[in-house]
Amino acid sequence: MKIAFNLVAFQLGWFASTLGAANNLFWLGPIVVSVLFSIHLVLNGNYIRECLQGLTILLLGIIADTLLTILDVYTPKQFIFPYPLSPPWLFFMWLNFSTLINVSIKWLNKKYVLSALLGGIGGAVAYFGGDAFGALKYSEPKSVSMIMTGITWALLTPLCFYISNQLKKLI
Repeated sequence: MKIAFNLVAFQLGWFASTLGAANNLFWLGPIVVSVLFSIHLVLNGNYIRECLQGLTILLLGIIADTLLTILDVYTPKQFIFPYPLSPPWLFFMWLNFSTLINVSIKWLNKKYVLSALLGGIGGAVAYFGGDAFGALKYSEPKSVSMIMTGITWALLTPLCFYISNQLKKLI
């Protein structure tokens, strides 16, 4: 039941963020993800570790999305922060992703090659979906932009598991 809720909550956060940005409702995603993250904390305990993990992954996401924007891989719909900084609707999606690490995709823990492969594919597909809904615009050729996004996620997904494991040792 916990895994099913986690997956549904993740998808709800993704759609709220993506469709919210696409329709200029930029705070919809951050608000929905904040509520879902709070529920995640209640359901999973260890508030300090989950919060530190979420904030660390969120910071990684800000850096990654900002770099990919600077490299002209894609351009997210901006809100509040000036170009090329990642907008809140996008970096809250990384907080949303952090909720999967110790729940529905925990089976990928320490399977770094598999987590890189699945993270690379899933990340590229998620951003492609963002492009299709109008929340961001992939640069042409889209295939190259998807590959760049996939490489980024292939590197960061195993890193997220590594961060989680290090926090488990500390807290």
